[in-house]
Amino acid sequence: YSTLIDKVIGGKGKKDAKAFKYSLHFGNLKDYFSKTVNKKTIFQPGFFKMLESIMYCQQVPETFVLRAFMEKITEAFKNYEKEAWRFYDEGYRSFAFYQYLTQLEVIHSNPIITMENQYVALTLDDFLAQPQHAAFFNHPSKRAAFIAGCLVERLLYTQRKKINNEPFRKYLHNLQIDASRLQNIMVKWEEKVQEYVSAKYIHEKEAEKWIDMKAEAFSALLTGNEVKKQEFSYAFVLGMVMQQAFTKEAIRINSELKKAKQDQEI
Repeated sequence: YSTLIDKVIGGKGKKDAKAFKYSLHFGNLKDYFSKTVNKKTIFQPGFFKMLESIMYCQQVPETFVLRAFMEKITEAFKNYEKEAWRFYDEGYRSFAFYQYLTQLEVIHSNPIITMENQYVALTLDDFLAQPQHAAFFNHPSKRAAFIAGCLVERLLYTQRKKINNEPFRKYLHNLQIDASRLQNIMVKWEEKVQEYVSAKYIHEKEAEKWIDMKAEAFSALLTGNEVKKQEFSYAFVLGMVMQQAFTKEAIRINSELKKAKQDQEI
């Protein structure tokens, strides 16, 4: 099985070659359900549970799988200063593997959408609208958490660009997030956005768009029923991870538009 995530992450090659291919197979189970001890792979009970589920067409709770994903993602997040790329890579890979398990019907989800030859668009709206993502973003609270993750990553990008640091990460509770914690995070987020508008780090109109997105997301959060903490945290992480791709694509498009305008003026 392979999935194509249409993104640009510092890749090399032709300008229009934006697809990054994650090839997944049965052996990827050990990535999430084993530990390495003295250079030996020790399989956890979850590994055998997953094997049994696949072999006998049995389903496992979504939270069982997301918990395994979040362990690796959280580990990468804690090691962010040394290997920032790993956090984003773990996020992309886990979502690709989530869709793989959905195809195998190991995770209960409706509808099941075939992934063959489908691409993930590089804008927030298009990403959420993709049929193959319906299995995960099937709840208003998950979508709200995803959008909040996108907005937090936008702020972190501003911090990287303007102050060469990311102090806002200290408010993210090592990615163990529920609705209450997210409310508090986003209060601090809006305060920091307003501060950066005053400092001319963020354009005022851009900040207004962000705050409108936050209001819309939290409207959905308040009207939706609660989802489990693992689902909520994972949706937030996916927002952070995918926003990096959205930002890179926006920069690429703006650069091409600027170049086209300059060419016309010559």
